[in-house]
Amino acid sequence: MRVMILDDDPWISDLLKQLVLSTRPVAQVDCFTNVASALDAWQPSTYQLVMADWNLPDAPGVNRLQRIREKDQDTPLIMVTGRADRDSVLAVRSLRISAFFTKPFQVSRVVQCLEALLPLDVRPRATTINTEDLISYLSGLSVGELDLPLLASIKEKLQLCYGGALLDLRELANDWQHDPALYAHMIAAANSAAYLGHSQPCTNLNAALTRLGWLTSVNLAISQSLRQTTTQPNAMLMTFAQAHLDDAERLAERVVLLAQQCGLDPAPLVLRELIGAIYALPPMQVRREQVVMRFAAAMNNGEPEADIERLQRLAGPT
Repeated sequence: MRVMILDDDPWISDLLKQLVLSTRPVAQVDCFTNVASALDAWQPSTYQLVMADWNLPDAPGVNRLQRIREKDQDTPLIMVTGRADRDSVLAVRSLRISAFFTKPFQVSRVVQCLEALLPLDVRPRATTINTEDLISYLSGLSVGELDLPLLASIKEKLQLCYGGALLDLRELANDWQHDPALYAHMIAAANSAAYLGHSQPCTNLNAALTRLGWLTSVNLAISQSLRQTTTQPNAMLMTFAQAHLDDAERLAERVVLLAQQCGLDPAPLVLRELIGAIYALPPMQVRREQVVMRFAAAMNNGEPEADIERLQRLAGPT
C-alpha cells in the first residue's frame, strides 16, 4: 500500500506520515513538497490515497488532485489546507474529495478518516533485531533518525490527545519544560522557515508554543511521539538513552535551583550558548547565566572540588 502526501510544510508532512503509519504500519508513504514532483511520481493505481495541501510553491495542490481525477475516479483524495472559506470547499466538490481538513486539524478526526479510507494491511510488520553496539548503531542513522526519546509520562499524555482528549495547554507546557526532546523539537519548529516569518527566533518553550499555537503544538508533539512508537526499540540503546535522560533531568533541576539562588531567571535566554556552557565556558565575554550552567554541570558530574569552588566564586553570591 502506498500513500502520497503533498505539502511544503515539513512538520505537517511528517505529522501526516506518522498518522498514516500509526493506522497502517506497513504502508509506504511518499512525501512531496511541490506539484511537479508529485505529478512525476503519480501513475494510475500507484497510490491508494492522496493527501494534498492547497498552497504550494509551484502551483495549487488542487491542480494535482484535478489531474488525478482526469484519469482516476476511485482513489480517495484528502485536502489538508489552511483555507476554511466556503468557496474553497465548493471549488473541490466536483473532484469528489473524501475529506476536507483545515489546518490546524484535530488529529483524532484525521485518524478516523484514514481508518475508513485505507485498505487493511496485508502482511505484518517485520521485526528486526539490532545486534550492533551503540556507537555503530548511531553512526548508521541519518540526522532525521537521531531522536532523543520522549519521557514515558509525556508519551502517555500525548496518547490521550491522540485519542481526542483535550488537555490544558499550561499543564502540557509545564510537563514539556522537563522533556529535552520535546523542548528542542518545539523550538526547532517555531524557528523553521514554515513558522518563523519575519519574527525573532524563539529561545524558550513558552515563546515557541505561543508562535505555533495550541493545536499545532500538540499535533507536532503527537508526531514526535508516533515516530518513536513505530520504531522498534533496541534494548541496549534504550538503556543508554534512559540514563542520559535521567542525568539531563537532574542537571535541569540543579540549574533551576542555582539560578533561583543567584536571582536569575531559570528560563534559558540564549539556548545555544547555555547548552554549550554545560561543557565549557567561552574564552571571552562570559555571562553569569553561562557560569551558573557550567557550575551546575560540574556539580552534577562530580568534577574536582577546586573547579567547583572556582565556578562558585564566578557565579557570585547564592
